[in-house]
Amino acid sequence: GAGITGTGTIGTIPKFTANTVLGNSIIAEDASTITVGGDATFSGASGNRTLNIQTNTSGDAIINLTAAGSDGGAITYKRSTSEMIFSNSSVTNALTISSGGAATFSGQIKTTFAGQSISINAASTDSVRIQLQNNSTGNAGVVVENNLGGDQFTGTTGYAMVIGTFTAKDLFLGTNSAQRFKLDGTTGAATFSGDLTVSKATPLIVS
Repeated sequence: GAGITGTGTIGTIPKFTANTVLGNSIIAEDASTITVGGDATFSGASGNRTLNIQTNTSGDAIINLTAAGSDGGAITYKRSTSEMIFSNSSVTNALTISSGGAATFSGQIKTTFAGQSISINAASTDSVRIQLQNNSTGNAGVVVENNLGGDQFTGTTGYAMVIGTFTAKDLFLGTNSAQRFKLDGTTGAATFSGDLTVSKATPLIVS
């Protein structure tokens, strides 16, 4: 019968363009680099599909994503620290997930979801807290105490909610970008910046 015909480009993986005709595919090989000049789909009849990126002896595993021009991003598995790192063209480490699962963001966390935009739900009776810290001195947070209380702030009861500082720094409450109430971080003395009105039939007792 007739033999196989066709032409191709050196370094390009061939494909059948007709029953007995070979031509270029969208896959090219140059030394240790494979280039696919189009979409790639991995499919199967059932079960999971796996794409493995593996280094043999050293180095990190990296997926680079590049749009038109130089804009893009990368997903990196860092071998030395067992971290997953997500980067874009502006921020090298926008999100880092440690080997223990802790997530560190290098910028703001924003959500447009209405309702429970950020939900922290512990599966145990342990304390839960959101910690705000700009250095070793400025350290505050919002806490839900554990079932016994006194875990994060002394004198609290079980499952109490607490807003406070973790160092001897003052705590302020404010409105309209101005402080209205101050709790002294050392003595606990309370200072109001304006009048204190108590709407109560019985006398106010201060002891």
